[in-house]
Amino acid sequence: EGLSRRGLPGLGTRWVSHGDAPDRGLFPQRYAGLRTADVYAALEVGAFHLGLWALSRLVRAGMIRNPEKLAGPLVAMKRRLGFLGSDRGGMLVTMEGTDHDGRLKRIDWHMVARSGHGPYIPAIAAVVLTRRLLDHHMAHGVTPAGEPYLAMDWLVSAEGQAAIASYKVDGEQLFFADARH
Repeated sequence: EGLSRRGLPGLGTRWVSHGDAPDRGLFPQRYAGLRTADVYAALEVGAFHLGLWALSRLVRAGMIRNPEKLAGPLVAMKRRLGFLGSDRGGMLVTMEGTDHDGRLKRIDWHMVARSGHGPYIPAIAAVVLTRRLLDHHMAHGVTPAGEPYLAMDWLVSAEGQAAIASYKVDGEQLFFADARH
């Protein structure tokens, strides 16, 4: 679903489609005035992206019940066709709604994953939040002002964005987060 062509900073114009992320349902529940929270994935090679999008349609239609059985053959095919592009992928989050003053507002946030590190994207929030917990910044569950501490709020803050950007695997920066309000 949500198939379209979009420009992503650092990646250029690509096919994007909705990713299966709990954020799509959680964000509108958490933030008053938020109408939509769309999470998109973007592969570099259009044929790969369109093929996975088509496969997802067949799964949703009930025509394929166990798509995980196709993982091995699909990965083997991608490796054989790897010359068609690089292993850079991305994620785009777009949220639209109204702010506290009732004005329309849109927030776009994107992340670039290089060197085949796209599979790390779903885990990045857990990693940076765990690091923060271990550093005792969130140990009491409240902000310095005594308000409940919500992980989502921290992840999109300047400090959270810096933590995401600092996450490295094998010494390489994986994510280039950019929450713009």
